[in-house]
Amino acid sequence: MVQESIRLKIIAELQAGHLGLAMKLVEDHDLEIDDRVCNEAVTACVNSLKLHFHWIIPVFVQTFDIKGDPRLHEVATKIIALSLRHGQPLIADLAGRTFGIEFDENVKTVIESAKSNMVNSLGQAEAVVIQGGNSEYKFKIE
Repeated sequence: MVQESIRLKIIAELQAGHLGLAMKLVEDHDLEIDDRVCNEAVTACVNSLKLHFHWIIPVFVQTFDIKGDPRLHEVATKIIALSLRHGQPLIADLAGRTFGIEFDENVKTVIESAKSNMVNSLGQAEAVVIQGGNSEYKFKIE
């Protein structure tokens, strides 16, 4: 009965779009993912992906073991295409790795070049600034 209560809480969190809270419930209770929870997780992930490729998506996909779902694959393919079109190859790379999508050699070259440029930029930076909401964090590189 307790497991069913936890499942219902997870489903409610997924339906509300609270991916992180749903993940925490699964992890805290070592819950086995049944078909109902899996379906709600896929729906929540698709809805989240329609907004943006958030940093939590790769961990969420792994927690709920939904990497191979065709609905997610379709959305991820669109995200990859848009990311590449708009000069965001690192997002395309993360989406591809998250959902197991293989790239052709041209895309691989673009992604590797972007990674190399990022490493070079960080190597020349004096600080890294991370902005989120109304907060800004600056880390000096020494």
